[in-house]
Amino acid sequence: MRSKLLACLTALLVSVSMMAQKVDVSGSARDQIGPIVGASVIEKGTANGTTTDLDGYFRLSVAPGATLVFS
Repeated sequence: MRSKLLACLTALLVSVSMMAQKVDVSGSARDQIGPIVGASVIEKGTANGTTTDLDGYFRLSVAPGATLVFS
């Protein structure tokens, strides 16, 4: 029983520490005319991404130091 509890607590701590290794990034995509609606914003080298909203804004949780790719 004690080893199962220890294993569960360890798994919980590992998952919490992995979640803490992300940073929230937000911003907007704009050009000379105004906001860019529906632009793809992707964390380079991953499948993690989002699209901009009707005002060109986005929010994404990425690894620290990540590079964002807009298209």
